[in-house]
Amino acid sequence: MPARLDGVLLDRARANLAAFERRPLPDDGRRRAAVAQVMLPDEAGRPSFLITRRAATLRKHTGQWALPGGRIDAGETAEQAALRELQEEVGLPAATVEGPRPLCIVEHPGSRVSDFGLALVTKLSAEAVLAAYQAGGNGEYEQIRVIAEAEVAAFLAEVGEELVPPAREFLVRAGLANREAESSR
Repeated sequence: MPARLDGVLLDRARANLAAFERRPLPDDGRRRAAVAQVMLPDEAGRPSFLITRRAATLRKHTGQWALPGGRIDAGETAEQAALRELQEEVGLPAATVEGPRPLCIVEHPGSRVSDFGLALVTKLSAEAVLAAYQAGGNGEYEQIRVIAEAEVAAFLAEVGEELVPPAREFLVRAGLANREAESSR
């Protein structure tokens, strides 16, 4: 199944991202975070991605939907941070994912945080990923979902402003969401 996912989502994401201007990220004290766009087959084998809903007990982005990820620690690469965060937050061991492959960098609006987006593909089924979360997730999320590519527009309409802006931007840049449809909400 991962080969199908690579061909369907990852290659399209790369092609879509090639249309954006590349700019260097200034080294001006911005906090850096790694965000994982985990691609996997859903129960029906359709290309999908993992999304999380942040717990109500957190200080930032309480109850909002986001892609899994977090702070890049000192001496750590974005790739290492993404894999660490997936293990800590979702219970998904690094050995179960392929990649990570850089997608793009998105800044949180009105902040000094830059999210490094990384695409990963897992051989695990949606059921196995959800079970890994139940067994090993750390409680940072109150819910995780697997969203099929064909259901992205409906999901975005459902969650509206409850999706953190960088996650929305990653989905647009990866070609999973339509910027025009998003701007007309």
